[in-house]
Amino acid sequence: MNQKNIKFNYTVAELIEELKKFPQDVPVLVSGYEDGFENIMPLTIQKLTHKPESQYWIGEFQTVQEENEEGLVLQRKVTSKKGKLSQSSLVVRVI
Repeated sequence: MNQKNIKFNYTVAELIEELKKFPQDVPVLVSGYEDGFENIMPLTIQKLTHKPESQYWIGEFQTVQEENEEGLVLQRKVTSKKGKLSQSSLVVRVI
């Protein structure tokens, strides 16, 4: 994955600087599947590939084994009506 052609909204350092502008006790949430907001899962670093042609509901980044590019992934916590846990992701580039 060639970073020079990819527009990342934030690096970890940039996100930290943005978060410093907010009260420290405010919860961090991500957008829900169709509406509302969800809690996030523990942060992870994953190997990624960039596929900007993917459908919008798939996301432009996917996890893979062979890529060298890594990103800090914030996954949203989703619990179904049956109590089963699933995840969706937000990616922040690691520099």
